Amino acid sequence: MFALVANLNANNFEQQFIWIKQTFLENDAGVPHIVERRGVQALEAHNQVTLERVRAAETAEEFFQIANEWLRFFRGGHHWVGPNPTLETPPAQQPAAQTETPPVTHPTPAFWDGDMAQFKAYLTTLDEPTFEGIWNIGGNCKIAIIREDESYVGVIIESPFDGWLPGMIKLRIEKHEDGFVPTFYARNFAPLIGEEPDMMGNNLIWIDGNRWFVNIHRQYPVFPSDPYVDNFLRIRAAREPFIERLNENTMYFRLASFNIFHRANLDSIIDANRAKITSTENLIIDLRDNGGGDPAFPLLEYLYTNPIRIFGTELLASEGNIRVLYELSQGINPMWAVMGQPSEELVNAVKHFGATLYEQVRDRVGEFVSITHEVDIEGEEDIGERIITFDKVHPYPRNVGIIVNGWTGSAAELYVLAARQSRKVKIFGESNTRGMVDTSSIGGGIVESPCGEIWLQYTGFRAAWVPAMVFDDVGIQPDFLIDHSVPSHRWVQYVSDMMSRW
Repeated sequence: MFALVANLNANNFEQQFIWIKQTFLENDAGVPHIVERRGVQALEAHNQVTLERVRAAETAEEFFQIANEWLRFFRGGHHWVGPNPTLETPPAQQPAAQTETPPVTHPTPAFWDGDMAQFKAYLTTLDEPTFEGIWNIGGNCKIAIIREDESYVGVIIESPFDGWLPGMIKLRIEKHEDGFVPTFYARNFAPLIGEEPDMMGNNLIWIDGNRWFVNIHRQYPVFPSDPYVDNFLRIRAAREPFIERLNENTMYFRLASFNIFHRANLDSIIDANRAKITSTENLIIDLRDNGGGDPAFPLLEYLYTNPIRIFGTELLASEGNIRVLYELSQGINPMWAVMGQPSEELVNAVKHFGATLYEQVRDRVGEFVSITHEVDIEGEEDIGERIITFDKVHPYPRNVGIIVNGWTGSAAELYVLAARQSRKVKIFGESNTRGMVDTSSIGGGIVESPCGEIWLQYTGFRAAWVPAMVFDDVGIQPDFLIDHSVPSHRWVQYVSDMMSRW
């Protein structure tokens, strides 16, 4: 993080937190139903504990970490607090006397005291793939994974990073009662605890953590590769949407994001494959790790069997939200400063968005107002309640399987809620989706602190099903559970096999 302006220091952290708390509590649409469910006393206790931590904070980085942890009382996403990015000073522009804050460095990991030459000789005797071997992390760090009793250690052989020396322990895979628990040491030596390592095929270890993952590729001894693993890595690496034939009876559609910049490409891909989609019995839609973006409903006409309800949106008409809408109607938007020069089309669309909603809520302070508005950007969906119908039901695809995981969230969850209303559709996954769909990031929600040094993101919008139904931090439950006996790289084939028996 680049240096902030001088006023943001430990002397006014408490004042800044009070502004964050008041602004969020008064304007965020998720606050009322969360406080009702969790209780006012729980919130007051959380506020007090956070205030004590803020008073003890010494750096801006620590303050923002504490403030973001305070926000997580309400939900896991669609909010954020941080420095005003327009006031951050790149290091090259800092005065000569000012130095960049060094990265936090954790205690150096231990050294392994074994004989590496003896271990390498032992590897020549292996005839079955295990964790043991010589592995590569990220293409630039080589480690040896060595068994010690029932656990394993990953020891540095070569590393390009300062401070990481041969013999240091980069990874621990420790045996516990219910499986293996990995500890991966980051570049600054921070210990990161992940989920149980997934041995994909013969030559890949995949470790998932909280918002991080590590791919570890075997270098020696190399065993026969698994085409399912190769395909899985291709799928995970793809950012752009794509459609391909999986087999004679199944088409596969990978949609890793609802990023608006992929919209034109997405539409053209679907149009180009229309004949194949409508002549193939099964369709798999893969939404794993799709964290959302701009609401959209691709392929809905091919999934359609009956009218589909898209739930409406409500806006909390607080004084702060009304003021934000008025500013948007006048072309005032903090995001313009970090987006570069926006197009005239986008500026006019946002101004129209703000003006339309402002007229609906300006005289209804304190209410949740059901709103409707059609955004004037090609491909954008309106945010009011509506019923979607199509002129026909396509005979094919006959069966549609949507694959989700714990990182499928936001706009991707909206898509799941719409698609599953079709009789053709079933949802597959090993867990609920992420749970980021009750409160929406539609319309921005960035406000600047009075001192101008802090940006706070919240949302004034919530789904019309709240508070009767809540998905945030709960997620959407799949129709068919994929249990741990099915490795991640076999999910697509597992769903295809199941659908072929329907």
